[in-house]
Amino acid sequence: VGVDGAAWLKPVTQKAVGRPEYARVFHEMARYRAGFRFDWDHPWLTLPPRESWRLYETWCLFIVLDALRAGSWEPVVGVRDDIANLFAVREGRLSLTLATGTAGRVVLRSAEGRRLALVYNQSFAEGRNSLSHTMQPDITLASEDRLWILDAKFKPYALGGEEGDDINQMHAYRDGIVDESGRRTVARAWCLYVGQADARNRSHLTYGRSEESAVGALCLRPGDAGTFTRLCALLAGWLQAEMPASASPLSPGT
Repeated sequence: VGVDGAAWLKPVTQKAVGRPEYARVFHEMARYRAGFRFDWDHPWLTLPPRESWRLYETWCLFIVLDALRAGSWEPVVGVRDDIANLFAVREGRLSLTLATGTAGRVVLRSAEGRRLALVYNQSFAEGRNSLSHTMQPDITLASEDRLWILDAKFKPYALGGEEGDDINQMHAYRDGIVDESGRRTVARAWCLYVGQADARNRSHLTYGRSEESAVGALCLRPGDAGTFTRLCALLAGWLQAEMPASASPLSPGT
């Protein structure tokens, strides 16, 4: 007898399933359950692969945004360049891909009222904003008249000198990106590199004192609170010392 006095019914056995009087019931139950199965061959569920370096690049963008917010920079609500512009849905599938080409932007404002644009994949065109070929760094911070560049590198930099080619690229950004008058505008150009999981990583790769190094690299690892703290300190130092007190971020393409 059940809790409410109802007679307990023994669960259906495999022998009962085969009885003709139950065949229709079990057929309908099976058809009902089948409607809840995913069609894994459907094109919407055919997710494109994501390379590790691209995932790291995406993660770096949002961890930089987190670091700015930790430093009391907040996205400006109601402007055209908002967080939604960082995303684009590709090929109608259930995945998010960061927008490129149009340079996704987030405009932020400090507690003092200064404004800064966080720009993803901004293009600096040959002959207009680049002294050589077109350049497209991963992450650009843009104030009224100054830029700070961060480029994600899914590399360990385990041995001294392994970062050489990437540091040369940072020099190219710093020395070759200009405004329309030809004036160099990049204050700093640094790599963000992932380091190693099973070894001690060099926290900074700099040339002289880290706060004075125009080019360099910072180890930034997912899940490592220490590297995030160092990123927050690095950005705060740059912006406090080098950002003008005026307010407006650069317009797109400049």
